Amino acid sequence: MGSPVHRVSLGDTWSRQVHPDIESERYIPSFNVERLINILDGGPQNTELRRKVESVIQSDPEFSLKDHYFMTQNEHYVAAVRKTFHLQIIAKRLGWSENSPEFYYAYRAVSGELAFNLHRVFQKSLRSLGSEEQIAKWNPLCNEFQIIASYAQTELGHGTYLQGLETEATYDTATQEFVVHSPTLTATKWWPGDISLSGQWGLSYPPCKNWKAPAREPADKWASYTRDHVAPLLSPTSVGRSATHTLVQAQLICSGARRGMHAFIVPIRSLEDHSPLPGVTVGDIGPKMGFDSIDNGFLRLDHVRVPRENMLSRFAQVLPDGTYFKLGSPQTNYFSMVVMRVDLLLGEIIPLLQKACVIAVRYSVIRRQSRIRPSDPEAKILDYQTQQQKLLPHLATAYAFHFLGSNLSEFLHSSYDAILNKDFSHLPELHALSAGIKAMVSDLCLQGTELCRRACGGHGYSNLSGLPSLVTKVTASCTYEGDNTVLYLQTARFLVKNYQQAHPTPGSTLQRSLPQSVAYLATTDLARCPAQKAADFLHPKLYTTAWAHVATRLVKDSVNHLETLMQSGADWDEAWNQTTILHLHAAKAHCYYISVKSFTETLQKLENEPEVQQVIKHLCDLYALHGILTSAADFLHDGFLSGAQVDAVRTAYLDLLRLIRKDAILLTDAFDFTDHCLNSALGCYDGNVYERLFHWAQESPTNTQGNPAYEKYLRPLLQSQRSKL
Repeated sequence: MGSPVHRVSLGDTWSRQVHPDIESERYIPSFNVERLINILDGGPQNTELRRKVESVIQSDPEFSLKDHYFMTQNEHYVAAVRKTFHLQIIAKRLGWSENSPEFYYAYRAVSGELAFNLHRVFQKSLRSLGSEEQIAKWNPLCNEFQIIASYAQTELGHGTYLQGLETEATYDTATQEFVVHSPTLTATKWWPGDISLSGQWGLSYPPCKNWKAPAREPADKWASYTRDHVAPLLSPTSVGRSATHTLVQAQLICSGARRGMHAFIVPIRSLEDHSPLPGVTVGDIGPKMGFDSIDNGFLRLDHVRVPRENMLSRFAQVLPDGTYFKLGSPQTNYFSMVVMRVDLLLGEIIPLLQKACVIAVRYSVIRRQSRIRPSDPEAKILDYQTQQQKLLPHLATAYAFHFLGSNLSEFLHSSYDAILNKDFSHLPELHALSAGIKAMVSDLCLQGTELCRRACGGHGYSNLSGLPSLVTKVTASCTYEGDNTVLYLQTARFLVKNYQQAHPTPGSTLQRSLPQSVAYLATTDLARCPAQKAADFLHPKLYTTAWAHVATRLVKDSVNHLETLMQSGADWDEAWNQTTILHLHAAKAHCYYISVKSFTETLQKLENEPEVQQVIKHLCDLYALHGILTSAADFLHDGFLSGAQVDAVRTAYLDLLRLIRKDAILLTDAFDFTDHCLNSALGCYDGNVYERLFHWAQESPTNTQGNPAYEKYLRPLLQSQRSKL
């Protein structure tokens, strides 16, 4: 059936045996796990390639995570830089291009412990916003690490509200340069570094249409390059001081007019000695909740001049005389953010929830506690319905989001070339989907990872479980690439506009068909749910329609309140502000509907895989019904569901917990994370939780370094009390 590779220590007998409590869970599978792995990977060829890459990474001692949980912040940073450049050597030797699947799988295998990930965000922005000439100039420099780039958008005083960014880029016609300047303290760029991603951006995806991978270079060239150019970066004093160039998002000023946010490539350090260039003040912002391997910094610019050619100019240009040309809508400036949001779903956020589910579910079949019946042995805690309630809905969510992310990525692919070729017709829908789905996925993944951690009891609080680091990474994702509340409201504006288009005021007519994702807003709505018993709620068409009904009603309600305020004399802006909670609620329901619809469409594609389809349907049913129960008030509000029908939903839901419980280990195995990638004492494939936890704890430096407080404090205290004994 194919199983994940797991860490084996030949010196420990326990590490060469599979725990019987987890082995019994895999004894008689109800479906072909390997086939489900292939489906999640997008085909058996991808599974085979991924495992080959993982084998390369795990067999290389440079990528060992042995001391990972006992490192200082500086040690994490140094290790991340070392692994990054070692991976470059391997990639060159094996012919992995920056855009190749192999590179993406390598980043997954390394499990995020790499440096300079915003270097790749810089490249994504370059390919999205830069001209072909700019891409041809800067992309090879990035690929060869002749420069180390970052992405500077967020400021000390502004984040998601991009129009409020204070950094200015004023065009000087006399010299044909932009003068990039931080006019206030709050204009200081804050967080540039790698906070946006923790290691899944190796595959620059999707690639620019006309971009080609650089030619392979001999491995010895990279070895010497690492020695001569990387070694200086491995000093602890270089934390927060890595990038040589950064992409600065600034307000363009030309011909006396402000033109909004644009992207500028700004050199910030000497390529000779790595010192800050004139006018540049840069450093590290200090300790964070997590991401110790990433050197997040601050950047102040004092009238720094860059050539006119350094403004990314695919969609906007400033001519030598200062004339400004804009191609497409103002939203094109945000196109690179749309690309990044879509990619980070599958590459960063969703795998964190998947890993948490793997760890918590595996631990829950090893951990035995109390008895279900007085005469029984202690039960596996996953046999308790309350533990199933904690974990299995989030396992279903992890699957739902995997398919949702894949579908959104396909939509981005189909729109990408058109947008690069100045066809912006899909951009509003793509922006609304990426914003809302990013917000929903990160919100629910945060809830899920934290609940998985708590479900593991005291051991889940240990860093050795691997769960705390997952929680902190997901926590960050709720803020980076856009605050989630703001993103939901961006989706809500799209919903309001299209609802008004679908339901025009008297005297006006529908001008065009609605985008596919909101087409349901124009359909005739059911007044009541026709389900009569629990089994009726296990029909995908029924619960998809139910979610469409609730989303439509909430959007309609938010629009009606908005229009009522405007009819009462409020202007649009004030009316919007007074109804944002309603719009937020509607946007969340819309996004959940999109995810349910995506899940049911995936089921239809599995008609030739009946065993896999059946187990995936259980997850789809659970995901949809769990959402209904969580939001029961919305379904009861207008009588769409009755109290008795909600009871029937709960009955069906509880039955699903019992069914999915039988396949829980197999479903987590299908994510096919290696033990190296999980780096969890609780979540290893063999189930030897306690042995591994005890063994790893012995490796803590505190167990060999002695007690630094003994001589100065403890010994005098103890000796002062000795006379009383």
